[in-house]
Amino acid sequence: TKVRKRLVVQDELAGVKAEALKHRNGEALVQMIDLATITGQRVGDLLKLRWQDVSDRGVYFKQDKTGKELFVKWSGKLHVAINACTKGGDRIGHVLKTQTGTRYTYSGIHSAWQRACIAAGVENLNIHDLRRRSGMDAKAAGGMEAAQRLLGHSDPRQTADYVDGNEPDEVAPAG
Repeated sequence: TKVRKRLVVQDELAGVKAEALKHRNGEALVQMIDLATITGQRVGDLLKLRWQDVSDRGVYFKQDKTGKELFVKWSGKLHVAINACTKGGDRIGHVLKTQTGTRYTYSGIHSAWQRACIAAGVENLNIHDLRRRSGMDAKAAGGMEAAQRLLGHSDPRQTADYVDGNEPDEVAPAG
């Protein structure tokens, strides 16, 4: 499979989130976007996240694809994102829920994502590109090893496929 090199920028995410909030269950999509960009976890792993996986230590994930277990340690942004998922103090069941309190499905969140991207005028942005954005941010903050650990990759070459060559070069102007 050819590796996607689509760069997700904050302005695009802000537009998608603004459009999502105009629709039913849009709040859960915004919460998922925030959790995905902060934790670097796959959408499916975020949708199965339960409140019992949230502890004083951080947020526990067991990745479906690889079986890798990890805790994403608390940060200010992660606290805000997790607290946004709490409705009236409810910390029972799944973290990401619809307005009726049921678990959000992959097809539901994916459909909401596509609608929000279209409404925001954002083209060629895949919901899975959020994971790449998180890996790139982790690499910028702590290097390639930090990105590898956050994404749960066992092979650094896989992490490199995710995060290398995505950021445009910054150059000085000619004059």
